[in-house]
Amino acid sequence: MFDHERVPLPSSGRSDDNRFRFQFMRIEKIDQVLEKAGIAALATVILAILTSRI
Repeated sequence: MFDHERVPLPSSGRSDDNRFRFQFMRIEKIDQVLEKAGIAALATVILAILTSRI
């Protein structure tokens, strides 16, 4: 995730809280990207199977 994609969240003011929240959001973003990539890869495999001449 790039810095400009981070969304600041309210925190108690402790820097550890901020780092944890940003890391959690980064993990969530990575999870979303991997999920989309996995769906795209699965769709590609299904399309390849459906269009192949076995």
